[in-house]
Amino acid sequence: MRIARRLMPARVRRGLAVCAAVAAASAAAVLHGASPATAQSSTGGGYRPCDPATRTVDLLLMMDESGSLNGPGGNDPGGEQRRSALEQIRGDLSKRPGVHVALIGFDEEPRLHAPSFAPAAADGDQHPSDAEIEAAMGAEFHTHYGVALEAAVAAFEQARPDSCRVMVWFTDGLHDPEPGFSEEETRTAEDLRGRLCGTMKQRFAHERIQTFAVLLGQSFQRGLSASDPYRRGMAEASMDVIRAFTGHLDSPVVAEVPTAPDCRDIRERSGEILTVANVLDLPNRLIEPTLTGFRDWTDCERLRDGSRVASGELPAGAFIEEIQVLAYGGEISRFRLLDSPQAGPDDGDWQRLPAGSRRLALASGDLQGLPAGWSLGLEVVQDGSSEYREVTLACYSRPVGEPLTMHATVVDAEGAVLAELAAGASHTLRVDMWPYECPLDEAAFVLVPEYPTTPIRNRACEQGQYADFDYRSGRPDDATRVVRLEGRVEPRFAANLWGRQSELVAEVAADFTVLAPPPTTTTTTAPPAPQPPTLECEESPPRVEGDWQGGAFSGRIVASECRVNLPEDGAPTDGAGSVGVAAPSGDVTYHLERPDGTRITGRLGRDDLPEQFRVVSEPLAPQGPWDLDGELQVTLDWQLPDRPAEPQAERLVVPPLPVPVPDPPTLDCSDSTPTLVNAGDGEVPVDPLRAVADCTATGPGIGELLLTAAWSADSAADDSGRGLPESLDWRFDSGPGLAADGSRLRLGSGERLTALEFVSTAPLDNARLEGAGSLTVEAVWLLPWSEQRVIAQEDLRVELDLRARSNPWLAALLALIAAVLTYTMLYGMMARSNRLPPAGGFFATRVEFATQRRPTGLHFAGLENFSLEAADMEAISGTRQQLRVFDLRIDAERPRWWQIASVLSSGWGRPSRPQGSHSFAAKPAGPRAQPGTTAGQFSELAVIALTDAGPGMADTPDGVAYVLVPKRREDRRFESRDLADLLRPVGELLAAESTPDAGTTSTSDAHEPGRDASPPARGASSPEAPPTRARDEPPSRTAPPPRPRPRTDGGPDDSPPRGREPPPRMPR
Repeated sequence: MRIARRLMPARVRRGLAVCAAVAAASAAAVLHGASPATAQSSTGGGYRPCDPATRTVDLLLMMDESGSLNGPGGNDPGGEQRRSALEQIRGDLSKRPGVHVALIGFDEEPRLHAPSFAPAAADGDQHPSDAEIEAAMGAEFHTHYGVALEAAVAAFEQARPDSCRVMVWFTDGLHDPEPGFSEEETRTAEDLRGRLCGTMKQRFAHERIQTFAVLLGQSFQRGLSASDPYRRGMAEASMDVIRAFTGHLDSPVVAEVPTAPDCRDIRERSGEILTVANVLDLPNRLIEPTLTGFRDWTDCERLRDGSRVASGELPAGAFIEEIQVLAYGGEISRFRLLDSPQAGPDDGDWQRLPAGSRRLALASGDLQGLPAGWSLGLEVVQDGSSEYREVTLACYSRPVGEPLTMHATVVDAEGAVLAELAAGASHTLRVDMWPYECPLDEAAFVLVPEYPTTPIRNRACEQGQYADFDYRSGRPDDATRVVRLEGRVEPRFAANLWGRQSELVAEVAADFTVLAPPPTTTTTTAPPAPQPPTLECEESPPRVEGDWQGGAFSGRIVASECRVNLPEDGAPTDGAGSVGVAAPSGDVTYHLERPDGTRITGRLGRDDLPEQFRVVSEPLAPQGPWDLDGELQVTLDWQLPDRPAEPQAERLVVPPLPVPVPDPPTLDCSDSTPTLVNAGDGEVPVDPLRAVADCTATGPGIGELLLTAAWSADSAADDSGRGLPESLDWRFDSGPGLAADGSRLRLGSGERLTALEFVSTAPLDNARLEGAGSLTVEAVWLLPWSEQRVIAQEDLRVELDLRARSNPWLAALLALIAAVLTYTMLYGMMARSNRLPPAGGFFATRVEFATQRRPTGLHFAGLENFSLEAADMEAISGTRQQLRVFDLRIDAERPRWWQIASVLSSGWGRPSRPQGSHSFAAKPAGPRAQPGTTAGQFSELAVIALTDAGPGMADTPDGVAYVLVPKRREDRRFESRDLADLLRPVGELLAAESTPDAGTTSTSDAHEPGRDASPPARGASSPEAPPTRARDEPPSRTAPPPRPRPRTDGGPDDSPPRGREPPPRMPR
């Protein structure tokens, strides 16, 4: 494979022409009359600063000279990249006389290095000079946006009045006028932001200044995500100012930056925000959105094998003005120009570029002589620390200036040039295309002469510089001179380079005359010779007509409307002929049809003229896919009486036509953030995670809608290790046509979804879950004829911030510990409050009595004449924990800790005497569960102590009564009958003890008639007594009077034998 042409090294330009992009490319467009580029910038803005009608451009380079760029940890230490870029700008702009440039730096103050706009010069008196470029690298100071913008306005006030004014603002995105970050500095920055968004922005608009902000490095991103509120506030204020002065409101860089009230009224676009994470990509980032007049070249990477890239076949180099190839994430090390893209790895001569080249520019002089079908080969080298996975290429090209100027002559069969043409004759029009050349496909070159204005098309040519056309001269009334033809030409392989904009405007000069027909003389009697009719087809675009019926399409193509007309100027015609249509390309057949729908068959006579008809296809297949493009040729053959007329033909081109399919499916998501369903408490659920997205989908009228979902988790933004687990994936949860594995949904005709429900493929690990990702839902229309159309793609952002769910066993243990601690504190408080009344507030008396059995019941001797008023009173002694009343001791007691039901009750007093065994009753009494005890708190107290009978205790009194009353008489409420009331149930108890298995009864509340009493007992464990006999029931007359049974410590009472008197009560 031979090399097509060796590129001269002097023409190889490295891609560091940073700001020539913004101004130089715009200037080139207006100076050459080019239209704006159709390709959108990879930066996302695609903003074009200059109107194509503008012929002058004033470009201000505003350089950030702060320490955040220049310091050892800065984004461009020492300014190496900026210095190289400025030198390249100067060289590129020196070739564009319409562009003037100025250079100003700023840190804490403006640095007027080259403040006046002047033509750039690379040699001789350089502008800006090397010294001025070096000074613009700055020192390690701080950044003040206010002084930079003031200096810019002052510079543009001296610019040319009719120029396009562009400022390229190099900065790291942080306004930082003082060391450190503080509340006062943040407040000052916010005040400055209000002034800049107000009066300063108005001054920029008045001066028609457009701003490209070039953000170097990651300083602004670190500032926006900083935890320090003052640093974050400074970054937000800085980015708000940049957004206001560029008007780039939809830039993703500032999407999360709040807009200050002073800046909210700015809506008009006046620039663009460009980010350069890798400073090596800076020149390309600037030049790409400003390639005005260039067209997107999407076929530059048709073949890629590792580091080597080859384009598709390209048009001849004579048709190409310039080619730009921009590399991101790496450099272009070598290139080669080949006759064919199928070149081997060793074919051709590789041309090596200077080290670090990230841009290849090929001018028209480099491309002259390259034949149609040549290919561009590249070798790329990836950066070691690139943000790209591989080297990415952005390719653009610009055709030669339009219109293409050419010259035409009319020649005879021997090639002689004809200056005068006979009326109505057929000739050959030969166009000299130099400096352009063949090959041209048939009908690729269309011209419209001044006369007649019927378009003519070229014959195919493979080589040389001439293109021939069939030209019919027509019949003018007078001799008509033709000096100009206009048209469009599509070079071979132009579509590979320029896509749909592959036709170029051509203007062809000529100089020949079409003669009028010779006049008829009255001396001749011969009738005029008959002339054939003419064929004419409209140049209306072809269309598809038809409709759908039950899932099948019934329709056809209407290619054109045609007519067979009578001869011009009313000339007579005779004979007969026929019209036909042929389709040399395509899969569809055509026929001719009259307006009433009948087909044209057989021959036409002069009486059938004029004949109007349509060129229509046969019925199309009821289902696709359809291949509807192709070329048609409508012909008219006419036989005159004396000779056959020259055949006439009209060429029709049918482009690819869409067949309208009814009720196409839809997919629309109004909210791009799904809602988590089962994580409302912020914890990782036990079941798989579920989410629902506010999306609607409708099935098609024909076929099915296939929905698929693909999950992609974001990588962790820092080294914290946070992020979503690789095992997390999503599937559809429900819906029509749900696949078994949940990977897809199918919606048929009439089916509709009002929401998309998702579920994770498995339950999540019980751990902290923090991160985000994208759930891409793709909608594909599955047509019945195995055709698939992607109709929509929605990216749903899923953000998760869930904590690990709590352990129920641990929660129960903590609750138990809390209950134990609470109970312990409660028990301690109750224990501290368990005290008896103070002894110093009472007097006491002691009365002994005996128990006697009488026929009427028990009688207590010694209490008949008891009177509290006559009793001897003595003070008592003791503490709040123990009272001593004569020989009676009352000890304070409380429930034990395990007696949970009694903890909330108050304590009680436990009476005891030093000798013998006794049964006690008290008023007021202790709790029912503690028989024989006193209340813990009382204002008066009566205690009865009954001595248990036993051997050796005959002289011991049967009982003792103790009465405690307040020392103050006015506080006493005790009466003598209270003691009797207390003794009455005791007597009933003693009477009941003569009955087997009878228990003791408490004397609590004994003064209430008819109420069961609790049994007196020696200890707290005495059993409850059975109900006592009614008080008015007389004892049995046959039974002996009841006497108390002897009691023992802890054992059951021994009943005496029947018929014998019980022994007398004896002390134990």
